[in-house]
Amino acid sequence: MNSNLFSLKNLKSNHLLADISEHQTPLLAMGIILLCASLIIIGAFIYYLFQFKQKKSETSIRSSLMIYLMIAVSLVVTILGITGIIMYTQKEVLNTGNNLLGIMIGIYAAGFITLIGLMIFIWFGINKFAISFTDESILFIGEKIDYSKILKIIKDDSKNAVYINYVQGKRSYRRQKFSLNSAFGVWIVKYSELTGHKVEDGNEDEYFKALIKRK
Repeated sequence: MNSNLFSLKNLKSNHLLADISEHQTPLLAMGIILLCASLIIIGAFIYYLFQFKQKKSETSIRSSLMIYLMIAVSLVVTILGITGIIMYTQKEVLNTGNNLLGIMIGIYAAGFITLIGLMIFIWFGINKFAISFTDESILFIGEKIDYSKILKIIKDDSKNAVYINYVQGKRSYRRQKFSLNSAFGVWIVKYSELTGHKVEDGNEDEYFKALIKRK
């Protein structure tokens, strides 16, 4: 019974690979998408990092680990995309080598999973790469907060974090959080007066909820 079930699963898997091999164009497209996406991300990041370095600042802080990690992961995606494209050009992979075709699909799957993880990493960690205090704003890589938009900087000991509360647009309130255990959090507290705002002790959640109610 178990032997029959295993054979059936194996047969379905082989049929799936055969179907994929008959429709080869999407395989090439997947490799090109991975390659282009990773190159765009690397290019954009290096461009904004260069702009960040060129901007005159009063003081700044950078995380080399975060920067190198982001570039390294992007290069992994690039390599996976190139590997997939190279495998696509090998006729034996698409015509007769179902095992190799499975490996190729696995490479693409790993590439897209890594790409999604990289995008999440950038989205939630954009303020953890580098920060500087310029004459007019707090500058991140590809983003900034004008001093005129800052409402309050709160150090919440119950959260062990410091928060920068600010206005985005006309009536949209946002906040950036930095752990007091991190170099960034300690740096924000130390140099916050350069923004024209002193750090205030308080309850961040209560303050932010009050802001939201103003809408």
